[in-house]
Amino acid sequence: DESIINYELLAELLEYITGLEDEGAILVFLPGLMEITKAVEEISKKEFFRDSQKVLVYPLHSSLSTAEQTAVFRVPEQGIRKIVIATNIAETSITIEDVVFVVDAGRVKENRQDEVNHMPTLVECWVSRASAKQRRGRAGRVKPGIAFHMYSSHTHHHVLEEYQLPEMLRVGLEDLVLQVLLLDLGEPSVFLTKAVNPPSALAI
Repeated sequence: DESIINYELLAELLEYITGLEDEGAILVFLPGLMEITKAVEEISKKEFFRDSQKVLVYPLHSSLSTAEQTAVFRVPEQGIRKIVIATNIAETSITIEDVVFVVDAGRVKENRQDEVNHMPTLVECWVSRASAKQRRGRAGRVKPGIAFHMYSSHTHHHVLEEYQLPEMLRVGLEDLVLQVLLLDLGEPSVFLTKAVNPPSALAI
């Protein structure tokens, strides 16, 4: 099942890339903090990755302090491979200039509406093909790069959607409608039709 992240395979792939002669950092995309923690635990089982004279591993997610996030931008000394294991925060929000290799698990966590409980919930799902392309583009900023996808070409072309559904179309609109009313922006059903991807009148 490609939707389940294979952490052993990820560790093997990172060991393979680290052994290549090409210098440059590795950027790994995982869906969330829990998955990043699991990945760090898995690769730490290998003695090679515990040698800070050869490899530096950095988690990267929105819960880190500014100082902790800043560390991922430092270029290590020659002969040391930097591995950054990140959420989609590294997809568009930031650029790590020395990344040459990208490893993409193809998964992301999205806010969606639980239709049973009528509550917002965080759901792990496939990225869109547009997001996969964006992640691929994180490699090779300073020299030609290589991207590794941990899912098949069939999944890419036949399972992944072309674009991510906008959050306004995925979650309940209660808070947004209240904000429109609070700011006196007019009738919510009229104001929200001005959005790039407006929700249906029924949803409002």
